[in-house]
Amino acid sequence: MRIIIPFIAVLALPVALDRAVAGRVCYREVIVPAQYRTVAETVMVTPERDVSHVVPAVVRQVEESVVVSPARTIVHTVPAQYGVVAEDVLVAPARRVWQVGYHDGERVGCWVDVPATFEHRERRVIVRPAQVSEEQMATRLRTEVVEPAHVATETIPAQFAQREHAELVTPAIRRWAPAPDLCSGLAAE
Repeated sequence: MRIIIPFIAVLALPVALDRAVAGRVCYREVIVPAQYRTVAETVMVTPERDVSHVVPAVVRQVEESVVVSPARTIVHTVPAQYGVVAEDVLVAPARRVWQVGYHDGERVGCWVDVPATFEHRERRVIVRPAQVSEEQMATRLRTEVVEPAHVATETIPAQFAQREHAELVTPAIRRWAPAPDLCSGLAAE
């Protein structure tokens, strides 16, 4: 039925146009555009969610006296340190020696001074003597948990925003509108 009605209207159009020209009433087919309105609505951008993170344990160092074994003294010995010293040592002191010799065929005796004799020698010496230190063993440190590690959960609320969109109020339509300017041109023919 819908197909037949527009077809009949198209066939009747030339007849109606001739009558309109005779009665000096002309029409023009016009398109009335669709009408829209802007609608604002609240939409969820991100949903509510839970975020978890680990909170580490809180600890502190506590010194306490504990008998693990009876108190004792530990002796640490630091050995002596040695060095080398170089020095010249007297081997023979200066002296006078009677020497006999020949001079021009004669036998001659003289006192001769012989200088002291030294020898270069190295010897080992103590730079720092051996040391003994004592260490008392009676206390120790231990770690104490003040607050244990745990998981903290934080709820992040959903986020909303205003969004605008166009909403159709009336659709575009085709209709016939009076067009008196067209009739004057057709009447002259």
